[in-house]
Amino acid sequence: TQTSGLRIPDLFYNPPYQEEQRKDRSECLDYRMASKAALFDFYETLRIEVGKDVGITILSPGLIDIGIT
Repeated sequence: TQTSGLRIPDLFYNPPYQEEQRKDRSECLDYRMASKAALFDFYETLRIEVGKDVGITILSPGLIDIGIT
Protein backbone atom coordinates (compact mmCIF):
# COMPACT_ATOMS: atom_id res chain seq x y z
CA THR A 1 0.00 0.00 0.00
CA GLN A 2 1.37 3.41 -0.98
CA THR A 3 0.49 6.49 1.09
CA SER A 4 2.05 9.90 0.43
CA GLY A 5 5.38 8.37 -0.62
CA LEU A 6 5.67 6.32 2.58
CA ARG A 7 4.95 2.63 2.64
CA ILE A 8 2.72 1.58 5.54
CA PRO A 9 5.10 -1.19 6.76
CA ASP A 10 7.81 1.49 7.19
CA LEU A 11 5.74 3.15 9.92
CA PHE A 12 5.85 0.04 12.05
CA TYR A 13 9.44 -1.07 11.38
CA ASN A 14 11.72 -1.16 14.43
CA PRO A 15 15.43 -0.99 13.58
CA PRO A 16 17.65 -3.47 15.46
CA TYR A 17 19.08 -0.79 17.76
CA GLN A 18 15.56 0.08 18.93
CA GLU A 19 14.86 -3.55 19.76
CA GLU A 20 18.13 -3.72 21.71
CA GLN A 21 17.24 -0.58 23.70
CA ARG A 22 13.82 -1.97 24.56
CA LYS A 23 14.67 -5.49 25.75
CA ASP A 24 13.39 -4.67 29.24
CA ARG A 25 10.27 -2.96 27.88
CA SER A 26 9.02 -5.49 25.34
CA GLU A 27 5.62 -5.76 27.05
CA CYS A 28 4.94 -2.10 26.16
CA LEU A 29 5.80 -2.53 22.49
CA ASP A 30 2.44 -4.06 21.56
CA TYR A 31 0.55 -1.14 23.10
CA ARG A 32 2.78 1.39 21.37
CA MET A 33 2.37 -0.26 17.98
CA ALA A 34 -1.42 -0.57 18.41
CA SER A 35 -1.67 3.11 19.38
CA LYS A 36 0.45 4.15 16.41
CA ALA A 37 -1.70 2.07 14.04
CA ALA A 38 -4.93 3.51 15.48
CA LEU A 39 -3.73 7.09 15.01
CA PHE A 40 -2.48 6.36 11.51
CA ASP A 41 -5.85 4.86 10.52
CA PHE A 42 -7.77 7.75 12.10
CA TYR A 43 -5.85 10.39 10.18
CA GLU A 44 -5.96 8.42 6.92
CA THR A 45 -9.76 8.29 7.28
CA LEU A 46 -9.87 12.02 8.07
CA ARG A 47 -7.72 12.72 5.00
CA ILE A 48 -10.25 10.88 2.82
CA GLU A 49 -13.23 12.67 4.40
CA VAL A 50 -11.91 16.24 4.08
CA GLY A 51 -10.47 15.73 0.61
CA LYS A 52 -7.88 18.09 -0.81
CA ASP A 53 -9.17 21.16 1.05
CA VAL A 54 -7.18 20.35 4.19
CA GLY A 55 -3.63 18.99 4.28
CA ILE A 56 -2.95 16.27 6.82
CA THR A 57 0.55 15.12 7.75
CA ILE A 58 1.22 12.03 9.83
CA LEU A 59 4.43 12.16 11.87
CA SER A 60 5.60 8.93 13.43
CA PRO A 61 8.64 9.53 15.67
CA GLY A 62 10.67 6.77 17.23
CA LEU A 63 13.96 6.21 19.02
CA ILE A 64 17.09 7.41 17.26
CA ASP A 65 20.60 5.97 17.28
CA ILE A 66 22.93 8.68 18.61
CA GLY A 67 25.76 6.41 19.72
CA ILE A 68 25.57 7.26 23.45
CA THR A 69 24.10 3.99 24.71
